[in-house]
Amino acid sequence: MKSDFLKGDKLAVPGNSESYFEVLDSHLHAGCIHIFDAEKREDRYEDDTKIRAAISSGDRILHRKGMPRVSVAAQYDNTPLRERIRVMTDALRRIDAICKQRGIEFGTAIPFARDAYEREQAGQRLVGPFPSRATLFRALNKQRLGLPVLKGDKNKGNDTPRHSKELREFIKTAIKEYFLVTESKWTILKVTEYVNREARRRHLHVAKDEISRKFVASLVDEATVDAEYDRMDPLDRVAGKSYATKRIRAPFPFARIEQDALHLPFVVKTSDSISRDVWLVLAIDVCTGYPVGWNLVIGQPREMDSLRCLEMYLTPAKDARFKALGIKHTLNIYGTAVQIIFDNGPEVKGTRIVRLEVLEMDVKHCKAKEAQGKPFIERLNKSLKEALELLEGCTRFNRKDGQRDPVALGDKLMTAEELECWIVRWLYEDWVNSPLDRLRWDELLIDSVKGKTPLERMKWATEEAGYPIPMPPPRQEWMAALYEHRMCTLNAKTGIAIEGFRYKGKAITYLLGKYGDHAQLHVVYNPDDFREVYVYEGREFPLVTLTHEHVRPETPAWTFNEAKERFKYDKDSEPIPPEKEQFQNDLDAEVTKNKPARRTRRKRTESQEATRRSKVQAAVQRAVDNPLSSGTPFGPPRSTNSSLPDEEFSSDAVSYDEAPVMNIVNKKTGEKLL
Repeated sequence: MKSDFLKGDKLAVPGNSESYFEVLDSHLHAGCIHIFDAEKREDRYEDDTKIRAAISSGDRILHRKGMPRVSVAAQYDNTPLRERIRVMTDALRRIDAICKQRGIEFGTAIPFARDAYEREQAGQRLVGPFPSRATLFRALNKQRLGLPVLKGDKNKGNDTPRHSKELREFIKTAIKEYFLVTESKWTILKVTEYVNREARRRHLHVAKDEISRKFVASLVDEATVDAEYDRMDPLDRVAGKSYATKRIRAPFPFARIEQDALHLPFVVKTSDSISRDVWLVLAIDVCTGYPVGWNLVIGQPREMDSLRCLEMYLTPAKDARFKALGIKHTLNIYGTAVQIIFDNGPEVKGTRIVRLEVLEMDVKHCKAKEAQGKPFIERLNKSLKEALELLEGCTRFNRKDGQRDPVALGDKLMTAEELECWIVRWLYEDWVNSPLDRLRWDELLIDSVKGKTPLERMKWATEEAGYPIPMPPPRQEWMAALYEHRMCTLNAKTGIAIEGFRYKGKAITYLLGKYGDHAQLHVVYNPDDFREVYVYEGREFPLVTLTHEHVRPETPAWTFNEAKERFKYDKDSEPIPPEKEQFQNDLDAEVTKNKPARRTRRKRTESQEATRRSKVQAAVQRAVDNPLSSGTPFGPPRSTNSSLPDEEFSSDAVSYDEAPVMNIVNKKTGEKLL
């Protein structure tokens, strides 16, 4: 029995042409085919059923001599090719039927088949001619070999390489070394010029014609799958070339919240000028697509701005902001997020953001320029800019930010509060009521899930499905986690002193009565608001608020640093009245008119000298008070040996009465002391 395989057929592994089976004998031997294993360098018999199954599953690819480079099935857009194949196959079928009917050969049956074809097509328009005799014989031979009768236009042309393998490898090496390098200055044209010179110098290219730029560009595709990726800055690759491999899903509300700072393409009016530096800190719940917090900022956002947005969904602060903007939105969802995703900006790199983990929240920062790490907030940001780009003061043009100047074009600029009102209205009137594709697919594929819009999904999850929102942290725990801590001494007169500011208030009486004067208290304070500090008494007690001794209800909530700088600037810039200035000048003149002599010694040295002098004078006085007695023997005692002659003691031998008087002076300064 003979199989459908032909001698010389190769069954290769996909993507590895060096690993293949070659058919040595097409006849079956006990259901097996004799093959040669190129990888193991041995011939053996392989089960025909296993080989067929491998071809069917795609584990083996059949390579047969004469097979087209591009299959007919891959040329799906070539309608004329399919029509010519149909005509050719029909002609072969006619000829085969005539051969069987009349018992004649293939060549003899061709005229009969042509006549029958022309009779059938007589009177019809746009009829193709019957294939020629040579074409029919070639098609018959291909059909017998298991090859397509026609190959199609994509298999035309010479597929023999024009240039040698050594030259191609040299060009690929040059491309990898000079062109496919991060931020390379080399272009395809420069690489082409270089390889033309160097290839001739190395005798790799001796033809008269130059190597074309098109040929070099074609080898770039062989050297790499993405030339742009290889030439990009590594930081830009993350944002420009990364792709998602796994869909992010949050199982319930507040399981994952993404927060980001977005630069808005708007110019707004301020109290005294205009500003083009408008930012929006925005947060979204991933499970439902519901926006949970926002904070509009003029200028680059800081850590305090990120925390204010965070406060929107950790506390009920969102409801008060709705009322201030005149927006009617009854749903106010807040609680402790299980996980919060931030970007890598400076507004989320402070220590207080890190301390959110104290509240049992998982804080994660995306890498620089890794927008795919928080795709949901990025899509919301894009939709927001596209929805509001027709408002006055927008700088977007042709879907790009900063392409138009609203001031030069005479737009009527909005204030920051007016812009915030439009933003919040779009978020909670348009976006939350717009169907999202991912929510529609969830509802379509999972019968138990309801809600096509973010608002419907949030209401279904919290009201019908009964998913609990994590409880918000207690106020004292929230403030203890995010505020600065300091141990301060309670003073009955000055209250609590922090960074040069004094804090008192009605609660000072309570603290003095409970802890007493000069007690050490645990104080927490917000470095972004100098007006108040809080005494922390433990988890069971509320915070005790103390107010700055000079603030008023209308005092701005400056940071501690801003308050210090403003107070110092106000003090330094205040002009001195003429009367005060004259008094200070007169006082300076009075105290400096009797200027003492140049100071030669420090106070400590002068004090030491005075002490030494006093000791010397005291010693002299003691000598005066207790003079030496003249009868007192001076010199060695008399000998007690009786055998020695007595020697008369002479006081002249040891007397210093005739010695000159010596002065006592200071050895350092030379000053005469006595």
